[in-house]
Amino acid sequence: MMMCGAFTLAAQDFLITMKSDTLLGKTKIMPYDVVDRVQINDGIHKNQFTATQIKLLFLNNEFYGPVRTENGYRMMKLVKLGYVCRYLGRGQNTLTYDVDYLVRQDGQTLEVPNVTFRKGILEFFKDCKTIEEKMNEEKLGKKHLDRIIELYNQCIDQQTRASRGTPAVDEGDPKLVAMNSLKKKLEPSTLTSKTDAIDILNDMIDKVKKRQPVPKYLLESLKGILKDVPDYQPELEKLTQALITQ
Repeated sequence: MMMCGAFTLAAQDFLITMKSDTLLGKTKIMPYDVVDRVQINDGIHKNQFTATQIKLLFLNNEFYGPVRTENGYRMMKLVKLGYVCRYLGRGQNTLTYDVDYLVRQDGQTLEVPNVTFRKGILEFFKDCKTIEEKMNEEKLGKKHLDRIIELYNQCIDQQTRASRGTPAVDEGDPKLVAMNSLKKKLEPSTLTSKTDAIDILNDMIDKVKKRQPVPKYLLESLKGILKDVPDYQPELEKLTQALITQ
């Protein structure tokens, strides 16, 4: 996923396309029957993009991404990143984002059920044999969805490392140092959407530890979010320089 910073009231909306182009301007999600669209106005031109053309959207201090459902492609609010990402979608005939969706890296999606929650979750997470055991141990239900996702992401990470025999990345790695430094500075802050920033950094850290390249859009998203917050520029510059050499 994420598929999903430290915000100020002056933070500007932006859109990142599937071609990794970053566009700044006032954005608006326009629901359609099959494929949602997003309009972006830079003050001179108005352009429209379908959900299938969009990688990430930052609107009103929140992240959105495209999710494929049984009824088409919807722009949904990104809540949590990982091997499985959590999104909030709109309910039927409403513009309120209150329906939980899970999206795996392989593209599989699940509209989280209410009545059959446990059955649906165990089927969706069947490639991790310890999820049922952990859910029983910690008495986890639907209100603990984020915790269940964390357990699954940890499980898949461990399985991936074991299958690859991947050696651990040194904690002194410049990329990890820069990411952890920025994360540490963000954690006690009172900025509006601190959780989103930390989720992005956690996703970056996860990729470095797996010896995977950090996608450019993650860094560009962080830059777009922090560009009007001077206090974080030194750490952000160090992170940018560290990633240049990856």
